[in-house]
Amino acid sequence: MRELIKITLLIAMLLFCLIACETQSSVQQYYVTAKEQPAFVSMDLPASLLNPEASTLSGETQQILSTIHKVNFLALPVSSATEAFYQTEKGKVSELLSQAAYKQLFRMQTENTGGSVYYVGTEVAVDELILFGYKDGQGFVLIRLLGDGMNPAKILSVMDSLDMDMKALPVQEFKDIFEQVGFGDKEA
Repeated sequence: MRELIKITLLIAMLLFCLIACETQSSVQQYYVTAKEQPAFVSMDLPASLLNPEASTLSGETQQILSTIHKVNFLALPVSSATEAFYQTEKGKVSELLSQAAYKQLFRMQTENTGGSVYYVGTEVAVDELILFGYKDGQGFVLIRLLGDGMNPAKILSVMDSLDMDMKALPVQEFKDIFEQVGFGDKEA
């Protein structure tokens, strides 16, 4: 009888470990893996690049901006040689974003272009804001805004009202990335 109890407990522990260790992929895991691949263009920006000099900001504005910790940018430009890879990777991102952990804020789509915004957290206390946009034949962009208790509406209103120092932002790098992905102006 004791052996039966030991075996039952052992099986229960193994089942618990299997269930507890089962991991679902996340956008973060995808980002970390993809940015190491040469086909992708990536950039990590600290929140300090988004914050102008604190002495010129109101206390409320400082508090709102302090909820942003980091911005991750990932793009996959597409060419005729990488079309199949692009379709596979776009499918992976779409599948990840369909998980229950990611709540859709809004979505727009046409025949070969789409964009959507997702968040993790609550509508007024977001921990991760994800923007995913694509244009078939050109590529896709995945942007993660990471923070703690971010309020998207307040962040957008603060960004609109700030006179940000554009010299502090890597504007040329952004232009280069957007052109590679196909979202910038290209010379004919």
